[in-house]
Amino acid sequence: MVTIGDIYGYIDAVAPFDLQLGFDNAGLLVGDKNREVSSVLVALDITAGVVREAASLGCQLVVSHHPVIFDPIKRLYADSPVYALASGGIAAICAHTNLDIAAGGVNDCLAARIGLVGAAKVPGCDIGVMGRLEKACTPPKFACMVRDRLGCRAVQFVEGSSMIERVAVIGGAGGEYIDEMFALGADAVVTGEVKHHMLMDIHDKGRTVIIAGHFSSEAVVLEPLAERLRERFPSVKFTVSGQCDPVSTV
Repeated sequence: MVTIGDIYGYIDAVAPFDLQLGFDNAGLLVGDKNREVSSVLVALDITAGVVREAASLGCQLVVSHHPVIFDPIKRLYADSPVYALASGGIAAICAHTNLDIAAGGVNDCLAARIGLVGAAKVPGCDIGVMGRLEKACTPPKFACMVRDRLGCRAVQFVEGSSMIERVAVIGGAGGEYIDEMFALGADAVVTGEVKHHMLMDIHDKGRTVIIAGHFSSEAVVLEPLAERLRERFPSVKFTVSGQCDPVSTV
């Protein structure tokens, strides 16, 4: 018998919840650790649609990256994903910044998907991973490479003045870490989203940043995480959600 607590314990071992940043709310957010589990949905976000998907698959648990409860809840309405989880008897384990930081987590998976060589955690930075391209290329060519390897409809990029060889990756909203990555020698940074005033500064400094979208820069972790869970709990069915990027490009 596998319980929600067993799965929580495994995730805690490979991506310790104690690693989460101070603003975060990772962990078991809905449900009972003692409940038996036979089917689990792995998703980036827990939306109402994802809860319906989990229910249709007979799942007792959703493992997600983004926390389904982030800020304190003052009201709980019937259209809330948290209400849907609880009323449907579906638990939620959310591994957020701890999964960004951990070995084999979001940023390692992003670096691997892009094809970085020798990728490793950036010393002194909780989040970033840095590696090298096998062959240096121009910023536009690198932007196209990221788009194709992530399977994005499109990416945005700020074109810097130098060739790209050393690359830092920060899945999700990585804007606040970009200056640090450049100071440590990155020729380019790949992330999910960056604030406008930061992009203006990056442009003025002649640096290259690839903005791949929050969803695409983090969804790379879902199948590897599901596969690790399958190997550890072979009697449990782990399904990666069919959830899509909510942002369309025209």
